[in-house]
Amino acid sequence: MFNNFWERAQSLVTDFISEHWLKVLVIIGSTLLAWLLKKLIDRQRWYQRQFLGRVNFSLNIIEGGYLRIRTLIEKELKEVLLNNEQAMRLVLKSAKRTTVADPIVPLPKDEGWLIQIAILNELSEKFSAGMLAADMRIPVRKEIYVFVLTSEPDADVRVRKLRIMIIREALLQKIAAGEIPEPKFEAPTHNVRWKTLGEIARRYQPEGVKGRDPLIRTIELCVPLPAALKAEEKRAD
Repeated sequence: MFNNFWERAQSLVTDFISEHWLKVLVIIGSTLLAWLLKKLIDRQRWYQRQFLGRVNFSLNIIEGGYLRIRTLIEKELKEVLLNNEQAMRLVLKSAKRTTVADPIVPLPKDEGWLIQIAILNELSEKFSAGMLAADMRIPVRKEIYVFVLTSEPDADVRVRKLRIMIIREALLQKIAAGEIPEPKFEAPTHNVRWKTLGEIARRYQPEGVKGRDPLIRTIELCVPLPAALKAEEKRAD
């Protein structure tokens, strides 16, 4: 019985291939070609150190005379943009238009705000604990931060990817006013970041100012104060 079943199955497969061999060949060929193409693209990106499909949320700090760069979040662009292919194409196309002198991604005015809302939502989720603590009347520390989508094509940048530059508004304003001299760098390539921050500072205007650059946005972030959290824990006990 099993042999009959197996023979019948073989016969059906043979008949299908004989009738549709060209379609089967095209499917196999297309799959193989797509696989090879992906391998070639991945190889090229690896050697060119270009990963524009990744988004790095980068906090910029000046502390002790040093520019310190720290990652808050890093994830795939498609995750930030909710797997929307149109939004991804828009960002990648705009990112290719940046220059060494101007690394801010020139998002189109009519659609760029949707991209910025997606970025803002990522930051809001990351620091949601602070917002909940504030709502619960637990003491928090609040600060206004500036965020900007950038893509630095400078040759000194070791790995090119999309970066959300994040910096305290008060610090950016001091940079714009020339109150902060060029800091020391933890790595020689960080001089590129200082140039980027300088361009952001040059173009920045506070929210509400007429004619402000729509590519540079702000968000209020807050974090619970450690002492307040300990007090709440003791009270709960």
